[in-house]
Amino acid sequence: MIEKDFESIVSNYTPSKQLKAILSPLGTTPGALYTVLKSVPGDLLVIVTSEQGEKLVPEIIERAEFKGEYHVIHVNDPFKGLDEVHKVVQQANEKLKDATELVINLTGGTTLLNYMIERIRDNVRYGKKIKTVIAYDERPYDEQKKEPYIVGNILELPK
Repeated sequence: MIEKDFESIVSNYTPSKQLKAILSPLGTTPGALYTVLKSVPGDLLVIVTSEQGEKLVPEIIERAEFKGEYHVIHVNDPFKGLDEVHKVVQQANEKLKDATELVINLTGGTTLLNYMIERIRDNVRYGKKIKTVIAYDERPYDEQKKEPYIVGNILELPK
């Protein structure tokens, strides 16, 4: 009974701003996030990344000509920082609370960053239209490394 009431409340929640948001991990190369930003319209971007990845954000935003608001959620240990998952999920929940539509990119970063993205998805799914995508680039790795700012492809995953 309580669970059903909770489901009813959260599924009827209407955010105040009606934002289209993008949630993405970011590793140490810009290509996947760049592709997502060039391919998916959004008002808000939330990036989960390490200190090293965070350094790439301003250039990616500029090159992708992303005009929305963006937030970086910093992960101290992107390889084994399981103790950071709860904090990251809470921060993302706060940043995404006004999103009515959410595109979740699963490409980029470490396996742990991707795990965090999935936990965020589990926590913010109520009352939001969610689409999950992967970004990929079929060019040889050396070419991707030499010129990362080429728009790759987006594949929408089934629900």
